[in-house]
Amino acid sequence: MLEYWSQESQYNAADWKAEITEFRFQIKGILTKNLQNFLVSRFELIYQNSLKYTKRKTELNTFPQKCPYSLEQLLDEDWFPTK
Repeated sequence: MLEYWSQESQYNAADWKAEITEFRFQIKGILTKNLQNFLVSRFELIYQNSLKYTKRKTELNTFPQKCPYSLEQLLDEDWFPTK
């Protein structure tokens, strides 16, 4: 959403980044090798489910059908997509 929802970005981007960083810290605390392997094996399904949820929540249809990011990027606490 950070990259694709520009309507409220100027007001909310800093809060969104902080929330994303917090989620990454939480994931890092519980991510085992087995869980990471599971995420890799189910990455596309997880993205498709997230895509469906986000489209319904935001009523936007601007998100890519295939995830444009790697799992490593999504888990990196310092990485954020650029516009």
